[in-house]
Amino acid sequence: MRTRSGRARKCPLCGGPMQKYGRAASGRQRWRCRACKLSMVAGNGGARRVRELESFVSWLRGGRTQEECGGRGFRKRVAWCWQVEPLMELPATRRHVLMADGTYISHGHCLLVLMDGVTGEVVRFRWCAHETIAACRALFHGVPAPDVLAGDGMRGMETAARAEWPDTRLQRCLAHVQRDTRRDLTMHPGSQAGRELRKLSLKPARVGTAEQAAQCVFSQVGFLWLVTYFFRVSAWSVLLVIGCGFPCRT
Repeated sequence: MRTRSGRARKCPLCGGPMQKYGRAASGRQRWRCRACKLSMVAGNGGARRVRELESFVSWLRGGRTQEECGGRGFRKRVAWCWQVEPLMELPATRRHVLMADGTYISHGHCLLVLMDGVTGEVVRFRWCAHETIAACRALFHGVPAPDVLAGDGMRGMETAARAEWPDTRLQRCLAHVQRDTRRDLTMHPGSQAGRELRKLSLKPARVGTAEQAAQCVFSQVGFLWLVTYFFRVSAWSVLLVIGCGFPCRT
């Protein structure tokens, strides 16, 4: 790739080199930053753009309303700020737990977010169309491998995590487990087997410490799940088959 000249015009926002980007209607040279996507005309007041971006960020992170900042005039001045993509540096420290999830919004966009599972700090984000393996690998690439990655259990995210972080343990997010359980069993299951599984699925939500997790999840819940699944659910399945009139194969 061609290296930018050291004499190239500097971006007033991120300080990176800018490239020529056509000409304005007045005939003056237009410049564009490839890093933050800012475009400007030479001599049109880069310092003014910096002040507008600072006021936009101050409003975005503060508690004032748009009317308190100037109303329609404020919205007109900072309209271009919505097109500036935030740049995040790759983290240099290794995290104990990272959480990854995707949020779908309108117009076919998906926002992949990677955050610290302890502090809630956003480590990295990436826009994509779907939660594919390639998109998840691009999200994980360059980030130090955590000890544990918590996700929604989708195959694409798990495959990408195993490719980028082969030594990282994968953990299913409890919120997604509860959501999928409610979807399959509903809040009030009609069958006795469904009620038993529903009651069993609520036990991990009461775990609050590492000691409780070691005692409850692996000993109590794990044992009860095996007993419920192999004995009770199997028994309910046999009764369901007999009640429906289908032959029971041995």
